[in-house]
Amino acid sequence: MAWPASLTTRLRETALHVEVGVRTRGSPLNPISGTVFSERQAGEETIVIGSLTVEGEDLTLPEVATSHGRFSVAVAWDSADLVARRLKPGILVEVMIAAHSLGKVDGAFERLALGVVETIATQEDGTIQIGAQGLGALLGGRFEYTNVALFNRAGQVGSTLSATYTAGDPTASITSTAGWSDLDGEGYYYFKIGDEIFRATGRTGTSFTGVDGARLGTSAAASHASGSDVIYIGCVYGHPIEIAYKILTSTGLGTNGTFDTLPADHGLAIGIDVVSTDLGDVTRTALSLGSWEAEFWTDVPIDDPGTWLDSYLNPLGFFITFAEGEILCRAVPDPATWPIRAIIEDGDWCEDGAPTQEFYDSRDSVEYGEVDYAIPTGAVVETVTGTIRTTPAVATATVDLPLYENAPTTAQDIGSRTAQFYLGRSGVLSGDLAGLFWATLAPGDVVRVTSSWMRDPLSADFSFTAKRCVVLAAVPDIERARVAVTLKIPTEA
Repeated sequence: MAWPASLTTRLRETALHVEVGVRTRGSPLNPISGTVFSERQAGEETIVIGSLTVEGEDLTLPEVATSHGRFSVAVAWDSADLVARRLKPGILVEVMIAAHSLGKVDGAFERLALGVVETIATQEDGTIQIGAQGLGALLGGRFEYTNVALFNRAGQVGSTLSATYTAGDPTASITSTAGWSDLDGEGYYYFKIGDEIFRATGRTGTSFTGVDGARLGTSAAASHASGSDVIYIGCVYGHPIEIAYKILTSTGLGTNGTFDTLPADHGLAIGIDVVSTDLGDVTRTALSLGSWEAEFWTDVPIDDPGTWLDSYLNPLGFFITFAEGEILCRAVPDPATWPIRAIIEDGDWCEDGAPTQEFYDSRDSVEYGEVDYAIPTGAVVETVTGTIRTTPAVATATVDLPLYENAPTTAQDIGSRTAQFYLGRSGVLSGDLAGLFWATLAPGDVVRVTSSWMRDPLSADFSFTAKRCVVLAAVPDIERARVAVTLKIPTEA
């Protein structure tokens, strides 16, 4: 769950002591004892924490992309024995924080960072440095399984046609349907014959029924001969955020929360206690007509699930990140209409970390005047246009989207959220916010910024008042009680 109010309220206070701890943890398939080792006594074992460095999540706009951070913890040399016994490369580990009143130990530990231990090394100052890769390590492989590839049966021959299949026939007769998974319990089965992909809504022991051919951008063949190979396809469908949660949590057992609905080889088995169940962005990206039905699929095993997921999510305006101790899938927001997460004013910035404002983000390499969303099924192309506020030549970006239902309204939704990041080079604001409360911010949050000295080149009087910005990064510095933020200033917000 996200951080409780008891922690976020305490982090607003100036007279507090923040304690850092380290905990080894497991997952639904491989549970590990969850004792937190910190400066506080924990049985007879303690770790004296020296320093903590966190490199947080980072969102890039307008071309949606994310980079996943890492963290390192320095512990005292007299903790070497415990470190050697409990923390080894490949172990899943959490960094925990507790906020106490001064002179007291009255705060509960909550998760700040989660990752996989990469390095353990001694330092010149006598400490032991533990380095861990963050969210990227969890998304990069199925470390719970002997076969680490996602969709490890994809591309394998599962059966053969026992009779010729003719285009449009609702039934495909095969030697056996054993081994095909009923995705989500809703009766969808995916398979491939030749170069054509099919989806069926039911099956018997020797046939698929409710067959629909030419799926996933493939073309229908007039017929497929008896004896043709019937090949497994890995596919998950639905709203992109729900697809992500299903892949993150599914174990094949149905015991790891609401989204544990897929076969074992379709999921990463990440514990539901570290995955958000917030579906607010699902509601905010609801389509005006119809509903989302994206289909994320593959006909080969996936060795790097994180990169594969990003290749589907990012063009649709969605991304995976980490916030308040949880993994979550978010949508690129429409700053003009989405909820305000926080209000930032001049007095919130650190005196020695005052923000830097760039009128035009130097990372934006191209001016976009219109964005053509090309839909892979047929010749339908949806275009989002807007007024150009800057002078360089107008270019066009074409983005291929994996959409097969309700394509026009889906493209309109994507356009409403992302177009203003394309309509001319947008600005960026970076600096240090005073206090650890700001660690509640995460990539994709919308904040409202007012400043007496910043300038808005798109405003008639250049005033920077109640400007809606999107958080790209928020990185906490526990020792100095501050959070370094990077904010995107949209051209139209």
